[in-house]
Amino acid sequence: MKVKYRIGEAARLSGLSTPAIRFYESKGLLPPAGRTGAGYRQYDDDAIRRLRLIRNARALGLPLDEVQALISGSHSSDCGGYVTQLQAMIARQETEVASRLAGLLRLQTELRSLSDQISIIDFTGAPIANPHSCTCCPLLDEPTASETYCAPGGSPTMFKNVISEDDLLDVLSCDLGARPPGAPTATDLAPHYNGHELRDGALVVLYDSEASVMLAAFAAAESRCCSGLDWAVAPAAESVELRIKGSPVQLEALAAMWSSREVCP
Repeated sequence: MKVKYRIGEAARLSGLSTPAIRFYESKGLLPPAGRTGAGYRQYDDDAIRRLRLIRNARALGLPLDEVQALISGSHSSDCGGYVTQLQAMIARQETEVASRLAGLLRLQTELRSLSDQISIIDFTGAPIANPHSCTCCPLLDEPTASETYCAPGGSPTMFKNVISEDDLLDVLSCDLGARPPGAPTATDLAPHYNGHELRDGALVVLYDSEASVMLAAFAAAESRCCSGLDWAVAPAAESVELRIKGSPVQLEALAAMWSSREVCP
């Protein structure tokens, strides 16, 4: 004679709550439970195993329709067919999780960027009654340029005016003592400079192609003194690019300094 369990016991053995068991039963993932003479639900060992399968599949994030298909497969397929079905579901779920993680990482980057902008707001101007009276709130307004930040009560101020020159090397995590003596500097490269932009999470600085050798030496030197940043040189159409990767606040600092030609010597 098969052992029968009341719903409380089924919940304990399966790891699900009694409302969850009733819900899955109402959705057809579990056959209607038998009843005692007093009207209490009864579940057998097969129902307990099915409930455990539902619990574990849902913990992996599988939607109800796929859980239903998995339950059907566990009863109608041999082990090989069931494993093939399960592997396909796992692969789809891994793809979905990877997509969600990428979205969360993008959100994390945006939050850090917003935090960086808020942390350097200049409140030295005239007081503003409320954020709606300000014209450069990071959540309400677009900055007028990539290298400008909010300054309530006045016009947006340059990054280098908000953070002192003494703090810039700390922001960039630079140790000038580690720079090789005699290596080319940004001043040496200035005659070949063709502009810069923030693009794809990097600061891209353009130079004449003829400066590629000097630029490579410059990037190698900066990699030693500013090792917290990623410095790379790549050819581009009729020019050569210096691509610098770092945190949003580091890139904004470099962009502001390049705008004024005040880059690391």
